[in-house]
Amino acid sequence: MDALGVKYNRLLYNRHPMITPNRLSKRLLFRRSWHADNSFHLDDQAAVDYMVIAGSPEWRIGGRMEALFRFVIGNRVPCAFLAVGAGSGGAFNVDGRDHRLLRAVLDSSCELVTVRDKAAESALSGYDPHLLPCTALFASRTQRLRIAPGVVGLVFQNCTQRFNSVTPATYEYLLFQYRRIMAQYPCVLICHTCADFIAARRAFPDADTRYSALAEDYEAIFDACDIVVGPRVHGSGLAASLGIPNVLLQHCARGLTGWGFLSVTARPGDDLLALVDRIEVKSHSERLLEWKRSWLERTVDLVRERTSLCAE
Repeated sequence: MDALGVKYNRLLYNRHPMITPNRLSKRLLFRRSWHADNSFHLDDQAAVDYMVIAGSPEWRIGGRMEALFRFVIGNRVPCAFLAVGAGSGGAFNVDGRDHRLLRAVLDSSCELVTVRDKAAESALSGYDPHLLPCTALFASRTQRLRIAPGVVGLVFQNCTQRFNSVTPATYEYLLFQYRRIMAQYPCVLICHTCADFIAARRAFPDADTRYSALAEDYEAIFDACDIVVGPRVHGSGLAASLGIPNVLLQHCARGLTGWGFLSVTARPGDDLLALVDRIEVKSHSERLLEWKRSWLERTVDLVRERTSLCAE
């Protein structure tokens, strides 16, 4: 949006399952405090001029999306779906009853659809989707060339959190692989959630562990690294945006997004240390910086041509 030169205010429609559970009892309990988390609760049709959905895991289905889709349809709010993907479940289609509201939004309000993987491209083939890297590639405001395999950032992910965790088997595999990498390289452990942070401190009590509750701190956390390794797709996305070569563990279908980050991909069981050793840091970083520049230009041109976001 900044690259487009658009003046805008960002309103958050908060439907994260750990904050706004889609359970009737909870919804009744909090009925009198819709704005307790400072998010927009669809109670003023004049408050929103445009809706952007960018890569949400629940962008196509789920009770938390239903109210938003009805608001968009009822108030004829123009919108764009940017960098949406298949998610952890893999291939899907939008022909069934569960997707009726999504189809109504796509048919009546949507100006542009871009997708980040082939599964989403196939599912949305009737809506002229454009296959582009996930917009996380443009997340950082800065970037720089990495020249040598200095500090390795190890993205830590726990196995007990209800959402966004790995399986116990993958967790044990990562612990083993991370210990091997730590023995050969200076490393920092990067945690994306408080649960990750607590588990990381227990598993690696002597490690340099980095975590913040503030999303804006992560650009600096990742920028301290020259290579990033981990199972979190958007950890690789932020690394790529900063110009950092990354190894992405594809433990579920979401990992297919890694093509857009020029990720070195791995599967559970692969030798992560060997993959790190083989990375030619400077040349990979140079390719990433050019990749980001080129795709940002193409994405901005597409949004400018196909949407009303830049209209006077």
